[in-house]
Amino acid sequence: MQMANKGTSLVNGQYLRGDDLLVSNNGKFSCYMQDDGNLVLLHGQDLARPYWSVASDAIANYVGQRAQAGPYYAEMQTDGNLVLYNGSDPAHRGGPYWATKTSQAAARFTLDMQDDGNLVLYRLGAAEAKTPLWDSKTWWAGLQVGSGAQVLNTNQWIGTDTYLISRDGRYAVYLQGDGNLVVFPTHPTSPAIPDLARPLWSIASDPTDQYVGTATPGGRYYAQMQDDGNFVLYNGSDPGHRGTPYWASGTARNQKGEFSFGIENTGGLMVCQGSGALSDSAVIRRVYPYRSWMGSLGAHFANRPLHQLVIPGTHDSGTYGLDPGKGFSRDSSAFGDFLDPTGNTTLAWGRSQDRDILTQLRSGIRFLDLRVENRPHPHPIQPHGGPHPDDRPWQHRIHIVHSLYGPNVAEVLVPVEQFLSNHRKEVVVLYFSTNVNRSMDPPAWQGFADYVTALFGNRLAPASLGTAVTLDILWSRGHQVVVIWEDPATATTHGFWPKDAVLDKFWYSNDDPSLAGLKSNLETSLRAKSNTKLSLTACAIGATTKLIEAGQFPNIDSSQLGHPKSLHEVAVQVTPAAMHWVQTDWNKLPLNIVTSDFYQIGNEVDLAITRNILT
Repeated sequence: MQMANKGTSLVNGQYLRGDDLLVSNNGKFSCYMQDDGNLVLLHGQDLARPYWSVASDAIANYVGQRAQAGPYYAEMQTDGNLVLYNGSDPAHRGGPYWATKTSQAAARFTLDMQDDGNLVLYRLGAAEAKTPLWDSKTWWAGLQVGSGAQVLNTNQWIGTDTYLISRDGRYAVYLQGDGNLVVFPTHPTSPAIPDLARPLWSIASDPTDQYVGTATPGGRYYAQMQDDGNFVLYNGSDPGHRGTPYWASGTARNQKGEFSFGIENTGGLMVCQGSGALSDSAVIRRVYPYRSWMGSLGAHFANRPLHQLVIPGTHDSGTYGLDPGKGFSRDSSAFGDFLDPTGNTTLAWGRSQDRDILTQLRSGIRFLDLRVENRPHPHPIQPHGGPHPDDRPWQHRIHIVHSLYGPNVAEVLVPVEQFLSNHRKEVVVLYFSTNVNRSMDPPAWQGFADYVTALFGNRLAPASLGTAVTLDILWSRGHQVVVIWEDPATATTHGFWPKDAVLDKFWYSNDDPSLAGLKSNLETSLRAKSNTKLSLTACAIGATTKLIEAGQFPNIDSSQLGHPKSLHEVAVQVTPAAMHWVQTDWNKLPLNIVTSDFYQIGNEVDLAITRNILT
């Protein structure tokens, strides 16, 4: 077979016979008249890489029946219609079987194989002005990017078995043939090629919450940086054969613009505003392996002391499960007269999180703030009189509290153990606090400590390691859990980390709190931070009498935060603002453990991982 190049265009009366083709000026695309009668668009002149054809993509324009045996030809007619005919040429014309259906008054016309991969039929006017009449709608073909590029700009895309390289050449993000997007280090002897034997993380093994569909098994896939700012993985071979999306970066904007996607020098993925090279100043979102970020990215920070790591956490982590039906806890007096019979107001001002513990851990949270209390037996009196002996296991007696009772500690801690068993290089800090004198007597602390020890076993890091311990050391010994314990007696006997000796808590307390007050208070505390202890910076504002009054009685009282009716409404103001301070004003302050209310409102985890990598 010998292909015959007929130039870049067909004009009035010209035609393509079998094995003739038009080639774009840049040589990247061709329009090929096959000897079976199919008109096909190819990458280059490669018959193995078609991306459009009249048989598969333009069925609606069939106007007749293609004969079983050729020959066939395609003619740019003087009436503006591009027609495929049975027959070898206009002198031996048979019946038509496909057309662009653009017939009109006689004029000058041209069919162009364009440099962007689009096949377009134009009417020519004065001064060769072109009016498009029909096109193959394959403009996207010219936006495909090959392996080795650093960035995908707006509307650019990659197919399977294609990879992007980080600017420093150390990492590659690769779209596999099975649709999985995987991060690899580059090959030690060939830095422009991913080392496929050493995957670091992937969207399948370490998914974020951005799954929007299902990758069809055995299908074809592609990934595109869309003009709405969203980076999306699709079922389908290309944007012209788009199926359903199955993963997205979650960065869609309300209007179209210029955006870029690539892999950072850290091994994380990045979506930025604007085109060209990735920029920290233009970042919209970083995407990290949240379930396994310590293990996957630890090469950047695993030798750093624990008190110098930035550890993302949640404030009152277990309050997602507060239940008015379980009654008010013994710390509920803080709400005074605002306790309501149903507990709904208390719930609104007691709940600091709405995602369960497993979701928090999968999202990258590595510090859990757990306020606990021994809940009295729900049926203290036996049916026939007399007190009911409380012989329940301690893990069922002790519950999460924040003015209401929440889940028992087994419901919170078993998911932690399960998560750690599946992610052997992730380390979680658990901080247990309560009012020792009122809500937890020595037997309760002892029983609870025994349960924690039995549950986590060798995963527990002994306090003797000290706050300068590194992830490398913890990994080498199989330790994954640091327990900070408020009761000094049981902390000592169980090897837990005694709170007063190892942790400084930075918490803003003001009856009429403000964002400015929170920022000033925490900055002052951070500047005076100990060089050896762990520190907890709580980027949150808790319930106060002033805030509750302002929300309950907006016509009578107000606060510097307006009239919030819940901690969630407070967090909508506080969490994004605090994360902005973390990213800008506090980028030189010695952050360690950072917590927030309703953490998903901000980008706390992304900021913590980025700072650990770049510091």
